[in-house]
Amino acid sequence: MKVEVAVPGKLFIAGEYAIVQPGQLALVAGVNRFLTVGLEPVLEGQEGTIWSEQDPETVLTWRLEEGQVWVSQPEVYPLITTALQLVLDYGRAIGCQLSSPFHLKITSDLDDRETGRKYGLGSSGALTVGLVRALLRYIKLEEKDLLVFKLAALVQTRLEMKGSFGDLAASSFAGLVAYQSVDRSWLTEEASRQSLHSLLESDWKDLDIQRLELPADVQFMAAWTGTVASTDASLDRVQKASGQWSQAGYDGFLRDSLACVKGLIHACKSDDRSAFLQGIRENRRLLKEASAVLGVEIETLALKTLIDRAEEVGAVAKTSGAGGGDCGIAFAGSVTIANKVKKNWLAAGLLPLDIEMCEVNKRDDVSARIWE
Repeated sequence: MKVEVAVPGKLFIAGEYAIVQPGQLALVAGVNRFLTVGLEPVLEGQEGTIWSEQDPETVLTWRLEEGQVWVSQPEVYPLITTALQLVLDYGRAIGCQLSSPFHLKITSDLDDRETGRKYGLGSSGALTVGLVRALLRYIKLEEKDLLVFKLAALVQTRLEMKGSFGDLAASSFAGLVAYQSVDRSWLTEEASRQSLHSLLESDWKDLDIQRLELPADVQFMAAWTGTVASTDASLDRVQKASGQWSQAGYDGFLRDSLACVKGLIHACKSDDRSAFLQGIRENRRLLKEASAVLGVEIETLALKTLIDRAEEVGAVAKTSGAGGGDCGIAFAGSVTIANKVKKNWLAAGLLPLDIEMCEVNKRDDVSARIWE
């Protein structure tokens, strides 16, 4: 059986930096740029292969021996190797064991195919989720979104990857997602104490994920600044600068960020356009204050230009994710204002992205599934 799964990339809407703390909230959007994972059976007696569009000259081989994954060069794609082993361990734990390898192919339109531009849409998160979902489908296991998220989070935990897992929530659930961050210290401890199956079946401390919809008539836009930013590098800089922030000041930032995102969630649920737009303004203000205290550049000159050009025609805008480059986002109360924003962005040398929140999931290669 051939399987092809496409998962959306992400853009953070609100709650950045605070979301790395347990129990904090963020809004994250799964967007209509996709990473695709394809699996195809090998001929009898063959080894499996691993190929990624990111490095088309490299083809790895892999095999199964007594339930263990053996990859010819495991250090090349550690995320893929770890995801393979973890999902196969899960399948074996519930009585569904893979007997032979397969060919694995990864393609992506999260970045620009022609120029190689990286837009910051979360390639590692989408890859983790795509691998997990494709593997579950291939071995004919249930692929509930929460299970996909948990397995993806455990893959990244084993690799000691940084971040909040908000990107995993967006790629697992799609659309606009309210994500409450799991306690990673608790998760690491429980992963060493519990069996994989029992851990996946349990409630995770502080974790909550729910889908939302934007208030009626709110238009979502994103633009690329022309520079690339690294989330891990930004988080490292913030960690090194955190000594400049008093505990009371940091606690205040966390408290204010939580209140702001709660307000945005309420605005979505109550279809309150005005409150939503005001909440985006407030989140930008909080991030600017944090940036000033820490001496870390979140809102670069290009991102400030992006925001200013949106605001001067009546929209609201802010950085997305760690800032320092990549994309900025904007929201407008009408299509007319949204069009003016895009025109202003182009005039300022910014690249508006043809991007929307992903309400249609392209995971199936035959028919698309509409999120309910």
